[in-house]
Amino acid sequence: MNGHDELINLLGAYALDAVDDDERRAIDEHLEICAECRAEVARHLEVAAALGTTTVSEAPDDLWAAILSHIDDGPAEVPATPALPGLAARRVDPAPDAPSGGATVVSLADRRRPTGWIAGLAAAAAVIVILAAGVVQLSRQNADLKDEIALAPPAASVEDLAASAVDDPTNRVIDLTSEDGADTATAVVTPSGQGYLVSSTLDPLPADQTYQLWNINDAGAVSLGVLGSEPGVSAFHVQGPVSTLAITAEQAGGVPAPENIPLVTSTA
Repeated sequence: MNGHDELINLLGAYALDAVDDDERRAIDEHLEICAECRAEVARHLEVAAALGTTTVSEAPDDLWAAILSHIDDGPAEVPATPALPGLAARRVDPAPDAPSGGATVVSLADRRRPTGWIAGLAAAAAVIVILAAGVVQLSRQNADLKDEIALAPPAASVEDLAASAVDDPTNRVIDLTSEDGADTATAVVTPSGQGYLVSSTLDPLPADQTYQLWNINDAGAVSLGVLGSEPGVSAFHVQGPVSTLAITAEQAGGVPAPENIPLVTSTA
C-alpha cells in the first residue's frame, strides 16, 4: 500500500475522508515526499470544496403552480383577427344544382390557435435561467478557490522535511559507514517508519548503475528504494522495525534482492 501507483488511486477517496485509518496514514506519509500527489489531492479538495459551498437559487414557490395552471388550462383564447376584405363571414347559397345543405364559409375571426403550451415553455425557460445563475456562481467560486491555492505557500521540499526530521529528538538518526570508514551516509527514521537519507559521501556511479537502500533483518533484505547514480537527500518508508540499513550498487532500475555486497551499513 506504499507504492505511488497504489496510493494515487486512493487520493480521491482520501480528499473526501473516505479511507480507513491505515490507508490515511500511508497517504499522509506519502504526501510528505510526493509533490505530484500533493497537487492531485489539492485538485480533489478544490472540487469538493466548491461543490460543498455552492448555493443555487431556488425557484419561487409559485413558479411550478403557474406552469401547471398554464398547461392544464387547455387552449387559450386570443384576440380576434380582423377579417380581410372580401373574406367576411357570410352565408353562401348553394348553386341551383348543388346538393341541399350548402356550405358555410367561416370567418377568420372565428379561428382560434391554442397557446397554453407557449406559456408552459416560457415558465420552463424561467427555471433554466435560475439554474444557469447557479452555474455561474459555481464558476466564480472555482475561480476564487484557484486564486487561494495559487497564493498558498509552496509545499515543503524533501530537504526541508529531512532537516526537520533530524531536529526532532523523537526520531532515530542512523549512521552508515563502509568497512574502512572511507564512505559514510546518514539516515533518519520517524516512529511511523517515514525515513530520509540525509547525506552520503558515496561517489557517483555510471549511468547504467544505481545505489539501492535496504533494510536487512533475519528474514532477509527488503528494498527501501533506489537512490540514483548520485544519491542526494531522498525519502523512503520502512514497514516494521529498522534492523540494519545498507546501501549497495546495483544495475539501473534496482533489483529485488541485493546482488552486490553493501558499500555502507549501519550498526545495531
